[in-house]
Amino acid sequence: MTAEPGRVAAYADLVAAVLDLRGSGPTQAFDAALADALATGAISDDLARQLRWLQRVGERAIVEHAEAVLPPALVALQAIASHAGAAIDHQATATTDRLADDVAQLTDLAEPVEPEPAPVVALEGRRVLVAGLRPLPDPAHRGTLP
Repeated sequence: MTAEPGRVAAYADLVAAVLDLRGSGPTQAFDAALADALATGAISDDLARQLRWLQRVGERAIVEHAEAVLPPALVALQAIASHAGAAIDHQATATTDRLADDVAQLTDLAEPVEPEPAPVVALEGRRVLVAGLRPLPDPAHRGTLP
C-alpha cells in the first residue's frame, strides 16, 4: 500500500503536536530526585550527569519512534476504514437491489384481486353504506332526503 505523502505529512504534524503537549512533570521529578541524591551524597556528580543524559536520550528516542511509526500507521488505519466503508456500501446496495428484484417478481406473480363490495347494515329503518359512511335513502321513502 502506497501512502499519499501529503496525508503522511499531515499525520506527522498531528503526532508531533500531540507529543509536544506532553508535560514535563516526570522529567522535573527525575531531576529533583537526582538533586536530592546529590545533596545527600548518595551519588556522584558524574553519575547524576550520566543518569540525566540517559533519561533525556531515552525520552527523545521514544518521541522519535512515535513520530516515525504513528503517521504511516494512522494512514494505514484510515485506508482500512475507507475500504471497509466502501465494502459495506457495496453490500448494502447489492442487498437493496436483490430485495427490489424480489418484490418486483412477487408483484408480477400476484393475481389481481377484486375488491369486495362494502357491507350494508340496517340502522333505524335506513340502510347505511359503511365504507362511505353516508346514509342511503330507504326505498319506502323515495324522493325524501334523509
